[in-house]
Amino acid sequence: MASMKLRIESSIHTASMPESHPLRPKGERSLDHPLIYTGLFAIVWILPGLIGHDPWKPDEAYSIGLITHILQTGHWVVPTILGEPFLQNPPLFPLTAAASAKLFGAVLPLHDAARLTSGFYVAVALVAVGAAARELLGEGNGWLTVLALLGSLGLAPPVHTLIGDVAQLAGFAVALYGLALALRRAVWGGIWLGIGAGMAFLSKGILGPCALGLAVILLPLVAPAWRSRRHLLTLLAAAVAVIPWLCIWPALLYQQSPSLFNEWLSGSSMLERIVGRPWMTWPIGLGYYLSVLPWFAFPALPLAVWGVWSRRKEILARPAIILPLVVTVTTLLVLALGRTRREVFALPLLVPLAVLAIPGLLELRRGAANAFWWFSALFGSFMLAMAWFEFSALELGVPAARHRHWMRLQPGYDQSVTWPTVAAALGLTALWVWLLIRAWRSADRPLVAWSGGVCIVWAVALLMFLDYVDTGKSYRLVAMSIARHVPSHACVSSRDVGLPQRVLLDYYTGIKTARFVPGARASNCETLLVQGTRASMFQPGSGWKTVWEGARPGDRKELLRLYRRG
Repeated sequence: MASMKLRIESSIHTASMPESHPLRPKGERSLDHPLIYTGLFAIVWILPGLIGHDPWKPDEAYSIGLITHILQTGHWVVPTILGEPFLQNPPLFPLTAAASAKLFGAVLPLHDAARLTSGFYVAVALVAVGAAARELLGEGNGWLTVLALLGSLGLAPPVHTLIGDVAQLAGFAVALYGLALALRRAVWGGIWLGIGAGMAFLSKGILGPCALGLAVILLPLVAPAWRSRRHLLTLLAAAVAVIPWLCIWPALLYQQSPSLFNEWLSGSSMLERIVGRPWMTWPIGLGYYLSVLPWFAFPALPLAVWGVWSRRKEILARPAIILPLVVTVTTLLVLALGRTRREVFALPLLVPLAVLAIPGLLELRRGAANAFWWFSALFGSFMLAMAWFEFSALELGVPAARHRHWMRLQPGYDQSVTWPTVAAALGLTALWVWLLIRAWRSADRPLVAWSGGVCIVWAVALLMFLDYVDTGKSYRLVAMSIARHVPSHACVSSRDVGLPQRVLLDYYTGIKTARFVPGARASNCETLLVQGTRASMFQPGSGWKTVWEGARPGDRKELLRLYRRG
């Protein structure tokens, strides 16, 4: 009996040890100084897009409204936009973004200074996911996991905007690191697990705690590495660490307004998003995210599938496989039960999939690895060539047909070629060529080429086309034009105007609009702003006259019209 117990404990200990790196194919070696490459890719990928453009609706407009309320009033317990409670998400992200705006507002516009918060949370996520992979897969694999996350196609657009989902992503990464560390250091692993779950909760509500809580319950049922007293110690430490995150803000909200607390808990929080949909409809939600993931999580998803399949006979005995797999499954199930479905909600899935991708990468056969390498090299080169071609058409007018196409899509854009922009894009293009040469003999070259290409193409595209995109998405010109037709300190009501548009009008001009409701005080305002389409627009009646009408340059759907009594 004693010998049997010893063998069982030995097998559990062996299963919890990080996996060793498989032998490299003959003639191939790991990339020299991989951390330098990874850090360079991260910088090239994170910084472009954080500054240099106005807030875009709808998500950034909501965040700007929350942030300006905190900065102007100092109140953060009740998330508020234009005087109205906005309880969809807890206040961690707008609070930290307001602190960033306060810190960097002297040198950057408020929206750019606040958007740096997204870069901070992305950096936390990258460090945490690399540390989790190091715990599970051993030294030499953490940087590959960071590259797998950076290279995911769905990651770049949302995490460069002002949205709380970025903080939730960081929370999931920290929690996964805690679960991985707990196999070696139970208490510290539990503390990091609790901190990560708390960050996710204060960012987007109970989605994170539900998915992670379900994972820690499921792990001991399916994997021997978690059937021990150490796991109970981890859970105890996690509970102690997460309690402040779960309790302090809700308690303050309840103290300030019990009615708002009940509204948040039952109606406007992630609780309703999870239980607000009939159970029989969960296959629809599951099908939605399964249809999104093939491109959203590329190439992490196919690599992860191959990693699971290649280790299918020993999945339960390999923490590096079963841990991220369980977290992926539980997160997917919780998302499938959600009331609303959006691509951005799938961001937490990228964290475990990035870890799970590395065993698949290391198990690739030579032919598949070479195919991945050539596809990555050709795809990155083609996208860079297309970027230069379209940049020439847009800014230089060559070829003329493509230039006319670009200007037809965005007639309000003013061509502006700046030599620093061209020089930076040329430098990044040269970096791509140098990367291909340096990575040629590396066994890790498929993922290095793919992720490096994604990072460099993203940076070059933003350098070349950010002003063009911002012209069509910004409400600055529209707001300024409206302000010129509104008397100083005039009362302005709005009808059918979306909250993002109202927030941005206030942000750019200081004009606060009240909702137009017949019989209410706002209906007595002398100025009325209406939103609609050219085919369908609210008509206030014969007592009003149109003083302004307009839309964003190139916007053929949305129309704004300003009326005045008389």
